[in-house]
Amino acid sequence: MPALLVLISFLLSLVLDPPTPSQRFSRFAKTELPAKAGNLKFEFLGGGIADYCDTYYFETTPAEVDRLIREIGLVEDEFYTPSSYRFRKLPDAPDPREWQGSRRFRKSDDRDLWFHELITDGTKTRVYVQIMCT
Repeated sequence: MPALLVLISFLLSLVLDPPTPSQRFSRFAKTELPAKAGNLKFEFLGGGIADYCDTYYFETTPAEVDRLIREIGLVEDEFYTPSSYRFRKLPDAPDPREWQGSRRFRKSDDRDLWFHELITDGTKTRVYVQIMCT
């Protein structure tokens, strides 16, 4: 009976307070999604007993991209080359391998098994963020 109550409360929480992109981003990135993130696209994979993989695409300002890099604690990947990089492109979103001057920033923490990455175009106005837990 206690297990059934836990399941019912979990399902009820999904109905009454469904996970939104900004809620999940805030929880997993430990910072806020830009308030004026335009053209937002997202995909949530995993959860429960499966590995998490959240992917976001949005358009914002260079100042917001710099804030995300700083607040998530990302460092630039000096070996990044768009043509050889495999990335999960979202449907109806641009392919970051085609962006001029694109840059990749990343952070991984072996202690808690979370991996964060951000790819931005040369103008820092188009952004992909991927957050994974393995």
